[in-house]
Amino acid sequence: MVSITVKTFIFVLIVFFSGLVLGRPVPWSETDVSPAADPVIVGAGDIANCNRTQDGSTAQLLDGIAGTVFTLGDNAYPDGTLGQFNDCYGPTWGRHKNRTRPSPGNHDYHTSGAAGYYTYFGAAASPQEPNCTSNCKGYYSYNLGAWHIIVLNSEIDHSAGSTQVQWLRDDLAANQSVCTLAYWHRPRFSSGQHGNNASFQPFWQALYDDAADVVMNGHDHTYERFALQNPSGQADSNRGIRQFVVGTGGAGLYPFPTIQPNSEVRNNTTWGVLKLTLHSTSYDWSFIPIAGQTFTDTGSANCVSAGPIPTATRTPTVAATATRTPTPGPSDLIFADGFESGDLAAWSSSTTDAGDLSVRAAAALVGSYGLRAVIDDNNSIYVTDDRPNAEPRYRARSYFDPNSISMVNGDSHMILIGYSGTSDQVVRVIFRRYSNNYQVRAALINDGTTWTNSSWFTITDGPHSLEIDWKAATAVGANNGGLTFWIDGVQKANLTGNDNDTRRIDRVRLGATSGLDTGTRGTYYFDAFESRRQNYIGPAAGASLTF
Repeated sequence: MVSITVKTFIFVLIVFFSGLVLGRPVPWSETDVSPAADPVIVGAGDIANCNRTQDGSTAQLLDGIAGTVFTLGDNAYPDGTLGQFNDCYGPTWGRHKNRTRPSPGNHDYHTSGAAGYYTYFGAAASPQEPNCTSNCKGYYSYNLGAWHIIVLNSEIDHSAGSTQVQWLRDDLAANQSVCTLAYWHRPRFSSGQHGNNASFQPFWQALYDDAADVVMNGHDHTYERFALQNPSGQADSNRGIRQFVVGTGGAGLYPFPTIQPNSEVRNNTTWGVLKLTLHSTSYDWSFIPIAGQTFTDTGSANCVSAGPIPTATRTPTVAATATRTPTPGPSDLIFADGFESGDLAAWSSSTTDAGDLSVRAAAALVGSYGLRAVIDDNNSIYVTDDRPNAEPRYRARSYFDPNSISMVNGDSHMILIGYSGTSDQVVRVIFRRYSNNYQVRAALINDGTTWTNSSWFTITDGPHSLEIDWKAATAVGANNGGLTFWIDGVQKANLTGNDNDTRRIDRVRLGATSGLDTGTRGTYYFDAFESRRQNYIGPAAGASLTF
């Protein structure tokens, strides 16, 4: 007995000191106690913006969670440039770059070929092409414990006959794991602003055919968990896939316009990360909120191939919060913000010039808060919405109050601009002072460089509803593009016959967007912005207008 005890003691000492020699910290951290522990994968999407702080808070959660980090796209706002990755993503989630398995999103592709994304993450972003830095495949797979993990690229061709979908089917056939998880940016199902997207049916069909278990997405800046369902959205408790939307990495959160079937848990007020513990034939999930917030969602389930799936357990500790403004369905609504949150979090980004653009009660034109723009220099100040997605038709309504701003006679600048891509102006609303009157007009550009302007329309020094309806021509040579302009619910202009079939709307800015000079100084207000794809918006209910 003494001999055995001595040998055991010596063995323990060898193990202890080999940890020191190999550089492992002693004592080991709690998460490193057992090398046989089931693996963890943790992350979110819609993450880093230098103008926000919540990405830093979610990164702090990762600091305390061992395992593989995943990203669900839109990693660096607003445009996925290499500078934005280095300056915004790097100091936060970039601390965990060496253990991150990323996926790209539409904002990452605002930079041509997603060059910033592929350069920053290197071979991890497209392992099939380790030296690629632009226009890469961006889809790949890896194994984590007993699980097979697949990362797909929602920003390139994902049709049923595409190279990517064929690769997916081949990869699934070659990896017959009991449990399979896949993630990419844009969700097939969502109750958020972007809604369902049937174009990802081929991804789902291939995964469903191979009895995959879990899908994770971002794009809608919400947390949502769906019950098991098939690729058509029908409940399927036998072999359905469970989908999580986790667009809670740091970007401003979105409303839930229309609740989709099979949606089990939703929250749109909490930032955080989703942690999955991957067992050999089952998994546990836990949504972890940032410091100071309390919503959580936890549960467990068996993998499809492991046999009958028990009823999933969950503990959502805070009910999902209703959106602040009733809105139409996701097929029509693009974005709405009445600034009632008291901040600019709902917007994709903002350029405030050290606080010259801010949300204030004094600026309220509808409700309790509005957007105040202080013009004290020539710097443009605006909020940006990047939710439009190659829109062939785009409607937008905003309230505007000149608020007696001082302007030199004939001075003008733009207060709303719609862009194709990130920088090509397509439509705009211009504001000026002329003959002691405030005036506005709207304009659109054709496929070349020719702008067509409406007449100037005089508005009083008070709140007004301004609405545009922009349309691209339906085909080459159709010449049926146009722009309609309303003021206070009255149609003022209808510009038709425009040859603009190549134009689309991808970005919109509201504020003192361009053209300021020393002739304009003072403060004016915006409120109740809303954009849609089809339906007329009109003045907000209960709003007071000045005629």
